[in-house]
Amino acid sequence: MPSSRSLRRAGATLAAWQSPQWVAATAGAAGTTVLVGVPTAVVPSPLFSRSVPV
Repeated sequence: MPSSRSLRRAGATLAAWQSPQWVAATAGAAGTTVLVGVPTAVVPSPLFSRSVPV
């Protein structure tokens, strides 16, 4: 179990983030979602289809 000190420190650090940091984090998360989701068919896409019908 993590110590409450590390959780407080993490919360304080996130509270101090500026807008560009939140934009970069959001863009990174969205990019990761697309890069992982498209090839695994989690995100529907015409780039990937099942070769064997279910």
